[in-house]
Amino acid sequence: MVQLKINHMRKLGSVAGSTNTEHERSQGFALIGGMLFLPVVLALLCLAATAALLLKADTHLSAICDSQSYQIQSTMAKSLNQLFALNPKALALIREKERLEDCIAVAEPYEKAACSMALENVMIQKGILAAQQNALTLSANAAGRQGAFELERKMKDGKAKVTERDLQIQAIERGEIAPEYETVNDFSDRQRLEVNYVLRPLALTDSTLLTLLEARGIGPIPRSCAATISQSGRKYAAQPTEGGRHALYRF
Repeated sequence: MVQLKINHMRKLGSVAGSTNTEHERSQGFALIGGMLFLPVVLALLCLAATAALLLKADTHLSAICDSQSYQIQSTMAKSLNQLFALNPKALALIREKERLEDCIAVAEPYEKAACSMALENVMIQKGILAAQQNALTLSANAAGRQGAFELERKMKDGKAKVTERDLQIQAIERGEIAPEYETVNDFSDRQRLEVNYVLRPLALTDSTLLTLLEARGIGPIPRSCAATISQSGRKYAAQPTEGGRHALYRF
Protein backbone atom coordinates (compact mmCIF):
# COMPACT_ATOMS: atom_id res chain seq x y z
CA MET A 1 0.00 0.00 0.00
CA VAL A 2 2.81 2.34 0.91
CA GLN A 3 4.66 1.44 -2.26
CA LEU A 4 1.62 2.31 -4.34
CA LYS A 5 1.44 5.78 -2.77
CA ILE A 6 5.14 6.35 -3.46
CA ASN A 7 4.72 5.35 -7.12
CA HIS A 8 1.69 7.66 -7.45
CA MET A 9 3.64 10.61 -6.05
CA ARG A 10 6.51 9.94 -8.43
CA LYS A 11 4.12 10.00 -11.39
CA LEU A 12 2.62 13.32 -10.24
CA GLY A 13 6.11 14.84 -9.90
CA SER A 14 7.04 13.65 -13.37
CA VAL A 15 3.90 15.22 -14.86
CA ALA A 16 4.50 18.50 -13.02
CA GLY A 17 8.12 18.64 -14.21
CA SER A 18 7.05 18.04 -17.78
CA THR A 19 4.46 20.84 -17.53
CA ASN A 20 7.03 23.27 -16.15
CA THR A 21 9.44 22.42 -18.97
CA GLU A 22 6.82 23.04 -21.63
CA HIS A 23 5.88 26.37 -19.97
CA GLU A 24 9.52 27.48 -19.92
CA ARG A 25 9.88 26.52 -23.58
CA SER A 26 6.79 28.59 -24.47
CA GLN A 27 8.19 31.59 -22.64
CA GLY A 28 11.49 31.20 -24.46
CA PHE A 29 9.84 31.07 -27.87
CA ALA A 30 7.78 34.17 -26.99
CA LEU A 31 10.93 36.03 -25.91
CA ILE A 32 12.77 35.07 -29.09
CA GLY A 33 9.78 36.13 -31.21
CA GLY A 34 9.59 39.45 -29.40
CA MET A 35 13.29 40.07 -29.98
CA LEU A 36 12.89 39.28 -33.68
CA PHE A 37 10.03 41.76 -34.12
CA LEU A 38 11.54 44.46 -31.91
CA PRO A 39 13.59 46.08 -34.75
CA VAL A 40 10.48 46.18 -36.94
CA VAL A 41 8.47 47.85 -34.19
CA LEU A 42 11.25 50.35 -33.51
CA ALA A 43 11.55 51.13 -37.23
CA LEU A 44 7.80 51.76 -37.48
CA LEU A 45 7.93 54.03 -34.45
CA CYS A 46 10.85 55.96 -35.96
CA LEU A 47 8.98 56.35 -39.26
CA ALA A 48 5.88 57.55 -37.45
CA ALA A 49 7.95 60.07 -35.47
CA THR A 50 9.69 61.22 -38.65
CA ALA A 51 6.35 61.68 -40.42
CA ALA A 52 5.06 63.76 -37.51
CA LEU A 53 8.18 65.93 -37.55
CA LEU A 54 7.92 66.36 -41.32
CA LEU A 55 4.32 67.50 -41.01
CA LYS A 56 5.29 69.99 -38.32
CA ALA A 57 8.20 71.33 -40.39
CA ASP A 58 6.00 71.53 -43.50
CA THR A 59 3.32 73.52 -41.69
CA HIS A 60 5.89 75.90 -40.23
CA LEU A 61 7.93 76.54 -43.39
CA SER A 62 5.03 76.69 -45.83
CA ALA A 63 3.26 79.27 -43.64
CA ILE A 64 6.37 81.49 -43.68
CA CYS A 65 6.92 80.94 -47.39
CA ASP A 66 3.35 81.76 -48.42
CA SER A 67 2.90 84.79 -46.17
CA GLN A 68 6.32 86.36 -46.81
CA SER A 69 6.30 85.91 -50.60
CA TYR A 70 2.79 87.42 -50.71
CA GLN A 71 3.91 90.34 -48.53
CA ILE A 72 6.89 91.07 -50.79
CA GLN A 73 4.66 91.26 -53.85
CA SER A 74 2.05 93.33 -51.97
CA THR A 75 4.69 95.93 -51.12
CA MET A 76 5.88 96.05 -54.72
CA ALA A 77 2.32 96.22 -56.05
CA LYS A 78 1.68 99.28 -53.87
CA SER A 79 4.65 101.09 -55.42
CA LEU A 80 3.53 99.98 -58.89
CA ASN A 81 0.09 101.50 -58.39
CA GLN A 82 1.65 104.74 -57.14
CA LEU A 83 3.93 104.83 -60.18
CA PHE A 84 1.06 104.34 -62.62
CA ALA A 85 -0.94 107.03 -60.80
CA LEU A 86 1.70 109.49 -62.08
CA ASN A 87 1.10 108.54 -65.74
CA PRO A 88 -1.58 111.20 -66.41
CA LYS A 89 0.77 113.92 -65.18
CA ALA A 90 3.63 112.46 -67.23
CA LEU A 91 1.49 112.47 -70.38
CA ALA A 92 0.28 116.02 -69.75
CA LEU A 93 3.85 117.29 -69.40
CA ILE A 94 4.94 115.44 -72.53
CA ARG A 95 2.16 117.04 -74.58
CA GLU A 96 2.88 120.48 -73.12
CA LYS A 97 6.55 120.07 -73.93
CA GLU A 98 5.74 119.13 -77.53
CA ARG A 99 3.40 122.13 -77.88
CA LEU A 100 6.01 124.54 -76.58
CA GLU A 101 8.69 123.06 -78.83
CA ASP A 102 6.39 123.62 -81.83
CA CYS A 103 5.78 127.15 -80.60
CA ILE A 104 9.49 127.87 -80.50
CA ALA A 105 9.93 126.44 -83.98
CA VAL A 106 7.22 128.50 -85.76
CA ALA A 107 6.25 131.43 -83.50
CA GLU A 108 7.23 135.07 -83.86
CA PRO A 109 10.37 136.14 -81.92
CA TYR A 110 8.41 137.75 -79.08
CA GLU A 111 6.33 134.59 -78.72
CA LYS A 112 9.39 132.36 -78.80
CA ALA A 113 10.78 133.97 -75.65
CA ALA A 114 7.59 133.26 -73.74
CA CYS A 115 7.48 129.69 -75.07
CA SER A 116 11.11 129.14 -74.11
CA MET A 117 10.49 130.30 -70.54
CA ALA A 118 7.42 128.07 -70.33
CA LEU A 119 9.40 125.13 -71.70
CA GLU A 120 12.06 125.60 -69.05
CA ASN A 121 9.37 125.42 -66.39
CA VAL A 122 7.94 122.24 -67.95
CA MET A 123 11.38 120.62 -67.98
CA ILE A 124 11.81 121.45 -64.29
CA GLN A 125 8.47 119.80 -63.56
CA LYS A 126 9.49 116.78 -65.65
CA GLY A 127 12.73 116.52 -63.65
CA ILE A 128 10.79 116.53 -60.39
CA LEU A 129 8.38 113.93 -61.75
CA ALA A 130 11.25 111.74 -62.98
CA ALA A 131 12.76 111.81 -59.48
CA GLN A 132 9.42 110.70 -58.02
CA GLN A 133 9.14 107.87 -60.55
CA ASN A 134 12.69 106.71 -59.91
CA ALA A 135 12.18 106.84 -56.15
CA LEU A 136 9.09 104.62 -56.40
CA THR A 137 10.86 102.14 -58.68
CA LEU A 138 13.99 101.98 -56.55
CA SER A 139 11.91 101.68 -53.37
CA ALA A 140 9.92 98.78 -54.79
CA ASN A 141 13.01 96.93 -56.00
CA ALA A 142 14.85 97.51 -52.72
CA ALA A 143 11.84 96.24 -50.77
CA GLY A 144 11.78 93.15 -52.95
CA ARG A 145 15.46 92.40 -52.35
CA GLN A 146 15.21 93.08 -48.62
CA GLY A 147 12.11 90.92 -48.38
CA ALA A 148 13.88 88.09 -50.21
CA PHE A 149 16.84 88.34 -47.83
CA GLU A 150 14.56 88.25 -44.78
CA LEU A 151 12.61 85.33 -46.19
CA GLU A 152 15.80 83.30 -46.73
CA ARG A 153 16.91 84.15 -43.20
CA LYS A 154 13.61 83.05 -41.66
CA MET A 155 13.68 79.84 -43.71
CA LYS A 156 17.35 79.00 -43.18
CA ASP A 157 16.36 75.57 -41.80
CA GLY A 158 14.86 74.85 -45.20
CA LYS A 159 17.88 76.27 -47.08
CA ALA A 160 15.52 78.57 -48.98
CA LYS A 161 16.57 80.24 -52.23
CA VAL A 162 14.47 83.10 -53.56
CA THR A 163 14.27 84.02 -57.23
CA GLU A 164 14.25 87.82 -56.99
CA ARG A 165 12.22 89.98 -59.35
CA ASP A 166 12.48 93.73 -59.87
CA LEU A 167 9.38 95.53 -61.14
CA GLN A 168 8.81 94.31 -64.68
CA ILE A 169 7.95 97.65 -66.28
CA GLN A 170 9.04 99.69 -69.28
CA ALA A 171 8.74 103.26 -70.50
CA ILE A 172 6.10 103.95 -73.12
CA GLU A 173 7.92 107.00 -74.50
CA ARG A 174 11.49 105.71 -74.83
CA GLY A 175 14.19 108.28 -74.24
CA GLU A 176 11.78 110.74 -72.64
CA ILE A 177 12.44 112.32 -69.25
CA ALA A 178 9.61 111.29 -66.93
CA PRO A 179 7.78 109.04 -69.42
CA GLU A 180 4.62 107.06 -68.85
CA TYR A 181 5.21 103.52 -67.64
CA GLU A 182 3.51 100.23 -68.41
CA THR A 183 4.01 96.58 -67.52
CA VAL A 184 5.93 94.32 -69.90
CA ASN A 185 4.29 91.54 -71.89
CA ASP A 186 3.49 88.44 -69.81
CA PHE A 187 3.89 90.63 -66.75
CA SER A 188 2.48 88.23 -64.16
CA ASP A 189 4.71 85.38 -65.36
CA ARG A 190 7.82 87.56 -65.44
CA GLN A 191 7.02 89.18 -62.09
CA ARG A 192 6.59 85.80 -60.41
CA LEU A 193 8.69 85.38 -57.27
CA GLU A 194 9.49 81.76 -56.44
CA VAL A 195 10.95 80.31 -53.27
CA ASN A 196 12.59 76.89 -53.36
CA TYR A 197 13.45 75.08 -50.16
CA VAL A 198 13.84 71.59 -48.75
CA LEU A 199 11.73 69.92 -46.12
CA ARG A 200 13.36 67.77 -43.49
CA PRO A 201 12.49 66.79 -39.90
CA LEU A 202 14.29 69.58 -38.06
CA ALA A 203 14.78 67.59 -34.86
CA LEU A 204 16.78 64.96 -36.77
CA THR A 205 19.19 67.32 -38.53
CA ASP A 206 22.68 65.77 -38.91
CA SER A 207 21.56 62.58 -37.17
CA THR A 208 22.39 59.05 -38.28
CA LEU A 209 18.69 58.27 -38.65
CA LEU A 210 18.24 61.21 -41.01
CA THR A 211 21.16 59.97 -43.10
CA LEU A 212 19.58 56.53 -43.36
CA LEU A 213 16.19 57.99 -44.24
CA GLU A 214 17.66 60.22 -46.94
CA ALA A 215 19.55 57.24 -48.36
CA ARG A 216 16.16 55.59 -48.86
CA GLY A 217 14.71 58.68 -50.52
CA ILE A 218 12.51 59.77 -47.60
CA GLY A 219 14.08 63.24 -47.33
CA PRO A 220 14.95 66.00 -47.68
CA ILE A 221 11.91 66.78 -49.81
CA PRO A 222 12.03 69.67 -52.30
CA ARG A 223 9.25 72.22 -51.80
CA SER A 224 8.41 75.64 -53.20
CA CYS A 225 5.92 78.48 -53.05
CA ALA A 226 5.37 81.46 -55.31
CA ALA A 227 3.51 84.73 -55.63
CA THR A 228 3.14 87.32 -58.36
CA ILE A 229 1.39 90.61 -59.13
CA SER A 230 -1.67 90.68 -61.34
CA GLN A 231 -4.13 93.32 -62.44
CA SER A 232 -7.35 93.48 -60.47
CA GLY A 233 -9.69 95.99 -62.05
CA ARG A 234 -7.72 99.20 -62.48
CA LYS A 235 -5.24 98.28 -59.76
CA TYR A 236 -2.46 95.74 -59.35
CA ALA A 237 -2.40 93.35 -56.40
CA ALA A 238 -0.36 90.44 -55.08
CA GLN A 239 -1.59 86.97 -55.90
CA PRO A 240 -0.37 83.56 -54.69
CA THR A 241 0.50 81.20 -57.52
CA GLU A 242 1.19 77.52 -57.80
CA GLY A 243 4.73 76.99 -56.58
CA GLY A 244 5.14 73.47 -57.88
CA ARG A 245 4.94 71.85 -54.45
CA HIS A 246 6.08 68.24 -54.43
CA ALA A 247 4.30 65.44 -52.64
CA LEU A 248 5.08 65.45 -48.94
CA TYR A 249 6.14 61.82 -48.78
CA ARG A 250 8.49 59.87 -51.02
CA PHE A 251 8.97 56.13 -50.56
